[in-house]
Amino acid sequence: MGVVVTSSIADNIGRRSTLLLSLVLGVIGHLTVQLSQNLVEAEVGMSLVGFCLESSYNLSICFLTEILNNSERQTKVTLIQALFSFAGIAVVIFMLIFKSWRIIYIIVCLVPLACCLVFSYFFVQ
Repeated sequence: MGVVVTSSIADNIGRRSTLLLSLVLGVIGHLTVQLSQNLVEAEVGMSLVGFCLESSYNLSICFLTEILNNSERQTKVTLIQALFSFAGIAVVIFMLIFKSWRIIYIIVCLVPLACCLVFSYFFVQ
């Protein structure tokens, strides 16, 4: 679903604006999950986060395809996939340190996405 919506939005307002929009929706989604008081609110937040991840991943791969040669692109895409695995391991380690899922959610999900939003705003052309 995210790919269909993202491609039509990217054609109309541009890829950079679409990437920034999806990252903003992801931050809103993460905050919604973080502040949710029931399962419906958490589901709405997770839907926004899912849209963000799907669309920003596809747009990022598109940007990498345009600016990097083949060997560099393979390295960067592999690094992106490795960082997803690292985040899964980090969750387990943080579960040993912190007992609250909300703190772990902020550290593993919200902070990296906010950094990505700032990076994309200033550096993606």
